Amino acid sequence: MMNNKHAYTIGRVLFGLPFVVFGLNHFMMADAMTMLVPAFLPFAIFWVYFTGLILVVCGLAVMADRYRQYACYVLAVFLLLTMFSIHMIGMMSADPAMAMVSFLKDMGLLGGCLMLSAWEN
Repeated sequence: MMNNKHAYTIGRVLFGLPFVVFGLNHFMMADAMTMLVPAFLPFAIFWVYFTGLILVVCGLAVMADRYRQYACYVLAVFLLLTMFSIHMIGMMSADPAMAMVSFLKDMGLLGGCLMLSAWEN
């Protein structure tokens, strides 16, 4: 039977890994991602690379359990901003269903970040 320490380690790695993948996607598909940057932000490519770096670093921090609490706070702010600056706007577009799925996915990840930031080893 799995004890709490093993479940915590496996869960932490599984939670952090998608953020690393999402961040790497920012670098591999930067041109396509610039279209998602809100129009009021100048230098769209900078924001794509910057947020990609944040996702990779914070995802690795969660996986390694180093600075996990700070990484989760940063990810929570990122997710909150993404929910309202990208997905909420997308819900008012021609394809609101996909934006709603992304909004709810980010809401769940935000909840996970807040729970993991409060977890005591």
